[in-house]
Amino acid sequence: MWLVTFRDLQWRRRRFIIAVLAAALAFALTILMNGILQHMRNESVRTVGMYPPASWLVAKGATGPFTTSQFVSTASLEQVRRVPGVEGASPLLVVRSTIDRLDVNIVGYDLGGLTQPRKLARGTAATGRGQAVVDTALHRHVGDTLTFAGRDYRVVGLTTNTAFYFSAPTVFLPIEDVQDQFLSGQQLASAIVVKSDRPIAAGAEYDVLTSAQVKSDLDRPLAKSTQTLEIINGLLWIMAAGTIGAIVYMTALERTRDFAVFRATGASGWSMASGLSLEAVTLSLCAAVVAVVLALLIAPAFPFPVEITVGSAVRLFAVAAVVGVVASSVGVRRVARVDPSAAFGGA
Repeated sequence: MWLVTFRDLQWRRRRFIIAVLAAALAFALTILMNGILQHMRNESVRTVGMYPPASWLVAKGATGPFTTSQFVSTASLEQVRRVPGVEGASPLLVVRSTIDRLDVNIVGYDLGGLTQPRKLARGTAATGRGQAVVDTALHRHVGDTLTFAGRDYRVVGLTTNTAFYFSAPTVFLPIEDVQDQFLSGQQLASAIVVKSDRPIAAGAEYDVLTSAQVKSDLDRPLAKSTQTLEIINGLLWIMAAGTIGAIVYMTALERTRDFAVFRATGASGWSMASGLSLEAVTLSLCAAVVAVVLALLIAPAFPFPVEITVGSAVRLFAVAAVVGVVASSVGVRRVARVDPSAAFGGA
């Protein structure tokens, strides 16, 4: 029965190729959507992971340092550092601006402190004011001059995968520069990052968040976008299953007399159904192969980063096999109702 199935695929190869391409397009869009979702999930992990596991002191009522414009005073920074059990405390100031009409995140950090970026792809860490470390997504090079809001900064280092908030590139500057340029020199910060060997108690002017809470808050603005992409993803799976199901059902209709002959000669319903399912799974897996190639070719054209991993490709093949089996169920039901008399010209 399996040999008959492959012979049938050869006979209907033009239809098979068209079906593969149609299903592959749906699968490719699915893997691209998954890649975008994967990047959105990883953004918050990487952003919070730039800093050591710590307590985050934020303004009273603020949901998190990366999503609100409420600030905490750094006047009490030395007092926080003297609290028993505190191993270090550094301010972090997050604001937003534009460079060459591109939205960017401006992160002010404590030179030599906990909040200074440490994982550099190229260049060196800043040693003083007026020096910038930028994400490679900004397409700048070490030695370039970065100009925005009327001030110049020399690029001394580059980082990778530090973009956040819908993949806006990040510019790291000494916090004093950010305070002078955006807060008129006020001693304010989005958070004070505290490394301690014991829990930090909330104060009258600030709340204390864990790194996990900061990550959760950073994910919050993306929640609706993530949900929308997941719905589109589900619809694409249904579209792929419908395409494969339609082709398999048409095959079952055209082969009604063949199946009647098989049944009249003693072939079991299971063997005929398995042959039809094999045809659907073969079509689905071939579409998955083409889809991976298409996704890799299309991904660089997306304005938003797409993270296509080996794991996502493996999941695609697994789900594609399931889609093939499910899609074949319509044709299998048709086969189950075939009357052996049809082999002899009966209804």
